[in-house]
Amino acid sequence: AGGSAVLQLVTIQQNALGTWDLKEGPNLCSNSRQYKRYKINDLKWNPMQEHILASGSTDGSLALWFIDRARPDYTYAQVGRTINRMDWKADHSEILATCTQGEGISLWDMRDRSGARPSGTD
Repeated sequence: AGGSAVLQLVTIQQNALGTWDLKEGPNLCSNSRQYKRYKINDLKWNPMQEHILASGSTDGSLALWFIDRARPDYTYAQVGRTINRMDWKADHSEILATCTQGEGISLWDMRDRSGARPSGTD
């Protein structure tokens, strides 16, 4: 489930269940208007770095979150292209694939920050 009232994130994996209570810690629903304008279509935990989460939105932004902070560390933009689905490369923690409306599949290397906007630079 999503929306502005999300208070918990739950992950389910084979033989494991993780829950983060966002009432008691960082909340991905920032009070900033920047992060409320668009719907998040997909969230994916990094398979090798469990404190990193990526989100894809209807405005085409791909955000890289470090879960101990309340806003994304970096945002990559594909303005006008809704990100419908995404997934990390299972054996490489820096590679993420996104599927967008009208553009197909894009591969992102999270080590390359040249196309990213760090948080707080609006």
